[in-house]
Amino acid sequence: MLGDVMEEIDDSVAQITAALEQDGIAKNTLIIYSSDNGPWLVRNKPATQHVGYAYPFRDGKGSTWEGGFRVPGIFYWPGIIKPHTVIQEPASTLDLFPTLMHLTNGKLPTDRSLDGRDISPLLLASSTPVKPFKFIYSYSDNMPSALRMGPWKLMTRIGSQLGKNYGFKASIEKPLLFQVEKDLGETYNEAANHPDKVKSMSQTLKQLTQQIKSEGNFWKLKYK
Repeated sequence: MLGDVMEEIDDSVAQITAALEQDGIAKNTLIIYSSDNGPWLVRNKPATQHVGYAYPFRDGKGSTWEGGFRVPGIFYWPGIIKPHTVIQEPASTLDLFPTLMHLTNGKLPTDRSLDGRDISPLLLASSTPVKPFKFIYSYSDNMPSALRMGPWKLMTRIGSQLGKNYGFKASIEKPLLFQVEKDLGETYNEAANHPDKVKSMSQTLKQLTQQIKSEGNFWKLKYK
């Protein structure tokens, strides 16, 4: 089934790109292609063979580990984006709105908090620097459980699709700290080696959590 799904998606995307070419709008169309989360890992009958894996990342869909969040992203824009690969500079779907607004000369709203950033320099292989990557990891209750800033990840709560803690304990008082660009499997807790970073990232996560709780989902409230 997994192979069948991949072939169907491949064929469907081909039909879309062919239609854009036929209508003469391919060069005016940016196609963004990505998964929403990591793989399903649990082998439950009858779907025993319908699972994936996130190696070298830990765990999968629904967890607070990298395997639950890291997925490929493909941006296709003929004549505008030249083929290239960006590995060390991560991005998230939260970056899409500011990026698309920039590419279309739109104006970002100033009456609300925006979590994303403009990543058009990464797409266009420009030397213009992008803002440092910052990302909040949520868990099943949709509340912050970890914070990524650059290559560092602070984890205050462990969530696992497989129900494992992998020998770790995490809390707001004693969070875990990983350098997730070097330690892809999140195996070395660096909290004791970088207390200042733990302190600053903990403060940032606390502020962002309070902001989320106080603001709520104003997009849904204001634009039903």
